Amino acid sequence: MLFKKLNWYERALAINKFHREKLKADLSWSYRDTAAELNVSVGTVCNDLNIASWLKTHPDLIEYKTAKEALEFIKTKKLKLRLQ
Repeated sequence: MLFKKLNWYERALAINKFHREKLKADLSWSYRDTAAELNVSVGTVCNDLNIASWLKTHPDLIEYKTAKEALEFIKTKKLKLRLQ
């Protein structure tokens, strides 16, 4: 796998960068296209793009040990925002 040597947040940022560059070149580019091109699941692409987006406003996410922990934080934070 291309991203094997990256940690979870570096992978998220790399997938985000790749996806955004492809999307700029082809507006019909999708998560599915990115997943196929990078040989990862669509779920991985979706999760990593979500993480990359949250890292912009929550750089402390990198303190979590795993992507799963970061996604749990994001899920909880989104729920709290909806309840406000």
